[in-house]
Amino acid sequence: MKSHRGFITPLLLALVAILLIGGGAYWYEWNKHKCDGGDVCGAFITEPSTTSFTASPMSGIAPLATNFFSNWNDAISPQGLRIDYGDGETDYLCNPGELCGRPAHIYKKAGTFVAKLISGPVGSQGQVLDTVIITVTSAISGTSKYSDTSFGFSFEYPTILTESIHGANVVLTHLVKYPHADVCDMKGGAPSLQNITDFSVAITVRDTNLETTIQETGNAAFKASGDLKPITIGNNAGYVVARGVEGCGEYQYLFPLADGRTLFVKRAYVTELSTSVSNYKTYRAVAGVIQPDQEQAYFDSIIASFKLNK
Repeated sequence: MKSHRGFITPLLLALVAILLIGGGAYWYEWNKHKCDGGDVCGAFITEPSTTSFTASPMSGIAPLATNFFSNWNDAISPQGLRIDYGDGETDYLCNPGELCGRPAHIYKKAGTFVAKLISGPVGSQGQVLDTVIITVTSAISGTSKYSDTSFGFSFEYPTILTESIHGANVVLTHLVKYPHADVCDMKGGAPSLQNITDFSVAITVRDTNLETTIQETGNAAFKASGDLKPITIGNNAGYVVARGVEGCGEYQYLFPLADGRTLFVKRAYVTELSTSVSNYKTYRAVAGVIQPDQEQAYFDSIIASFKLNK
């Protein structure tokens, strides 16, 4: 009977080599990822491929307390994650082996701050994983009052806004010079814009009741579809509808008044500052821009102050 010894020996040697090489590769990967200094050692650490870093609120009046959040909550970072708040202060969002989250950071002075989520301990350069723009303003020094004797109404608005009259509309705007492409140019070829219009509201009182105003402003279909939503701002209860596509358009508000007329308000989308635009953070970082949270607060204060003159 013929012996197979000459065949078996090379085969065994090949199997041993595979095990040694494979084991060495495994040890290398394990050793490469193991932790130091009291971390969870010897564990494989899988970090998220993408990181979200958010804050709330992102704008307001100083002193502003802002909370920061990240989707790293379920991850263990070997060196921890820290926040550079952009105002000269730094803190850990989470340390190795801990869940992320820290008490609110207080921004004491007005300014635009770029908060950064950074991997690595304090003192190291680390890697910037994401950024958030925080805008802090000084307390509003005062408001202006608009009073319309023809239509018999009045309201107050922050002095940072510019008032103008266009037909039957009182228009409140705020512009910041910043040349850029028209983000709402769907067809291409539109001229560049010279300013970011970060606040644009048109206010008028129509001599028709709510139902007639809904019809005349082309909102009957939105009411039928349920897209005309109830809303209350201050003592004014009415309806709002979003009219636009791809982040471009306006909100329309309709509030029935005690004398049978209707307060009709148009509020333009600030598309450049919305997350529908990929580089919205660039626009939000422009000095002097009214941030979305603040724009909402200004609008709410204006509508809440609206009243009919006696």
